[in-house]
Amino acid sequence: MTDGVMYIASGEQYLSEAEYSATSVREQMPDVNIALVTDHENIEADVFDDILDLTETYPDSGVSTLRPGLSPYDRTLFLDTDTFLAEPVPELFDILEDYNMAFTQSPGRLAVPGLPDPWVEFNTGVISYESSTATEQFFERWLDIYQNMLKSDDIDRNQPSFAHAVAESDVDYFLLPREYNCRVPRFGYLAHEAKVVHGRDTVPLADIAARLNENPDRRVHWPKIRRNLVADLQVVHESDIEYRPLHIAFRFKRSVQRNGLRHALRESYRELSRIVGRL
Repeated sequence: MTDGVMYIASGEQYLSEAEYSATSVREQMPDVNIALVTDHENIEADVFDDILDLTETYPDSGVSTLRPGLSPYDRTLFLDTDTFLAEPVPELFDILEDYNMAFTQSPGRLAVPGLPDPWVEFNTGVISYESSTATEQFFERWLDIYQNMLKSDDIDRNQPSFAHAVAESDVDYFLLPREYNCRVPRFGYLAHEAKVVHGRDTVPLADIAARLNENPDRRVHWPKIRRNLVADLQVVHESDIEYRPLHIAFRFKRSVQRNGLRHALRESYRELSRIVGRL
């Protein structure tokens, strides 16, 4: 059984991004296979083990969906070119022992035209999947729905059609937590180390990953627009706000409301003693 990471890239920007991302994969998982599906000839980057012809798989239309038989591997981790692997992720292959596919929700949680609540979009930039009849049928259905939505509703984004394919199919999927597809610069929440960082920023994704994982406790992040109208990433940890005066006042008020003044004062004394003990 072979495991491998796969990229699809057409155009110089995406080829450069794919090489950057694949280099991060090679650093974190030196023994994993890496494939590039492209329409460019004479690819010189030695980070890729397999170079596949994009035009054979997508002869008539643009690259919008994964296709049956595209991957040369038994278990595949498909990554968008604008991704960075910050930690090894062998578990994204191991999860396929029990499921056909694994992916995350889209952080924007956009509603899907034609599907009722609570259906929202899934992100298609990080997908782990096995080679099986179930996934091949899923990819065929995804393509059909995508083409229909493009023709009838002029929807060229592939995530609404992906959600429809999930809703209609019997594919057995696992919903990954945000750490496996941390979108930047976006609003988000992390409780562990970000393993796959996904997006385009003004600084290298390696630097973004280092900032996100500097302190891997519970934290939020969001885009912060600087004066030159360039988005930067702001990261705030739970511990950063734990002892701010307003936060302390809020916790004291809530404790009084829930448990009474005497209990709140007693707990405040214990908390103060714990803080002083750290000094």
